[in-house]
Amino acid sequence: MTGNWPRVSYPSNEKERNITWNHAWISPYESLWGIFEKFKFANRATVKDIYHLFGTEYVRNLKSSTIGRPHRDCVRLSGLDNDLVESAFSCPLLEINSQNIDQLFGIMPNHPFKRDSFIRNELFFCPECIKSGFHSLFHQFKLLHKCPYHQIPLHKGCPNCDKPHPFALTDEFTNEPFRCLCGHLFLEMKKERPYFLKWKQIPIGDIKSKNILTWLNLDENQISRLKSFYFPLNIKIEEYDTLDYILSVLQPRYSTPNIENHRVVKSSPYIRRLIGDKEKEERKLYYPLKVNKFYNAIYHSSVQTVQSIAAHLRGTLLKDHKSCINRLLKSSRTNEPICPYALAYAHWMKFILGYESIWLVRRAYPYRDDANNIEFGSKQDHLYLLNLFKTWQFELDEFTEESRTALSWILNRVLGHLIWNHFNNWLSISQDAAENRIEYKVVPFGLKDLPLYILIIPENKNKPLEFHWWNESLKNKVKLICPYSSRWRKHK
Repeated sequence: MTGNWPRVSYPSNEKERNITWNHAWISPYESLWGIFEKFKFANRATVKDIYHLFGTEYVRNLKSSTIGRPHRDCVRLSGLDNDLVESAFSCPLLEINSQNIDQLFGIMPNHPFKRDSFIRNELFFCPECIKSGFHSLFHQFKLLHKCPYHQIPLHKGCPNCDKPHPFALTDEFTNEPFRCLCGHLFLEMKKERPYFLKWKQIPIGDIKSKNILTWLNLDENQISRLKSFYFPLNIKIEEYDTLDYILSVLQPRYSTPNIENHRVVKSSPYIRRLIGDKEKEERKLYYPLKVNKFYNAIYHSSVQTVQSIAAHLRGTLLKDHKSCINRLLKSSRTNEPICPYALAYAHWMKFILGYESIWLVRRAYPYRDDANNIEFGSKQDHLYLLNLFKTWQFELDEFTEESRTALSWILNRVLGHLIWNHFNNWLSISQDAAENRIEYKVVPFGLKDLPLYILIIPENKNKPLEFHWWNESLKNKVKLICPYSSRWRKHK
C-alpha cells in the first residue's frame, strides 16, 4: 500500500456496495479503533468513507472537518449508526463495544474520578499485537501497564517519530491505515502471508495477565464493594500498580510482587452510628450555629492528629535528636552546625502549622483563619482535605446529621497519611539543606512519592470504614548524618 491508494466507490444503489470483511477478524475486547483500521486497510477506505457508509444522519450531513471529538472518540463512536454498522459487520459491533466498556471501566467507582477517566485518551498499544493489526481495549485501561497477552510494556505514540496518536477515528495522524505520517508501518507485512490470514480471532484464553483475568471474573459482591472505594485526590493513579492494589483489597488471597507492605486499619463496625450526647444537643441548635459546632469538632480532632504524629516522631525517629531540635529553634543567629533531622522536623512543622519561619515553630500552635468555615490541623493540606470533605459532603443528604466521629476518622486517616509523607520528603532533602543552611520559603514538593491509599466508605452504615495503604518505613528510606551524634554517644 502507498499513500495514494484508491478509495471506496459509492454506487447509487446502496445494496450494490461491496465491502470486504470477515467476522472472524474481530477478537473479544478488540477496540473500535483496531477494528476500523482493519476495515480501512481491507477496503482501501478512509475515515470519510466510514462516516459516509455508517455515519448517523446528523454526521453524514456534516463536513468531515467539522466532525467533533465526541463523534470520533473510539470509546463510544457516537457518530456511527448502530443499525448500519451491524448490517455491514454482521454483528452489533457498537453494542458489544459498549458492553465491553461497561465491564472493564463501568465497575470502577465514580469518585473522585469519572469512570471514563480510567480510559486513556491517547492510543496505547502492544508492539507485538499491533504487528498483526490487533488492538485491545485492555491497552487503553489506565491501570494496565503491560499487554495482558504478551506481558510486555505498552507503547504510546509512533515508535519512529514518537508522535502521539489519539484514541479516535481519524486520518489526521496517518497516511493510510496503520501507517504514521512519518511513514512508519505498525503492521508486519509479509508477502507469503497476506493480512487476512494474520487477522485471526485472539481468544480470552490467550490472556496471561493474572490481574486482568481476576478483574474480568469479579463477582457481584466484589463489584458492589468496589463502588465504595475512594482513591487519592490530585494524583495520577496510572503511575501506580493500582489494579493489583485494588484486587488485593477485593481478594485478600490475591498476591503479586507489587503489593508488598499492604497495611489496613478499620474503624469500629458502627462508627457511622456513633453520636455523643453533646453532639445530639448541638444538632438541635440553629443551623448556622450547628454547622459552626460541626466544623469546630472536625478542626480540633485534626489538630490532635497532627500533635499525636509529631509527638510520635519525637519519641521514635527523632528520639536521639531532641537536643538538636531545641538547639536549632532557640535562635536564628547561631552559627553552629545544623542537624538534618532537626531541620527536617522544623520545615515540616513550619508548613503544617502555616508559619513564616522555622524559628517560630518552637512556640507555634495551630491556629484557625475562619471559625465559620471548615479547616484542618495542617495548613499545607487544607485544599486537599477540603476537596475530600466536599466529595463526601456532596453524597450526603445533610452532612451535619452524619457522625462526626466517622467523618473525623476518615479525614484524620488521610491527614496522617499526607503529613507522614511530607516528613519523609523533608528528610530526603534535609542533608543538603542543613549543610548549606537553607530555609525553604515554599514547599519544594507537592504530593511527591505519596504512597497509594484506598479509602472504603461502605453504603451500609453498619459496616466499618477501612483505610488501606502501601508504603515502607521511614527508617528504611533515609540515613542522615547528624553533626552531634558522636558527641552525644561519647557523653552517653
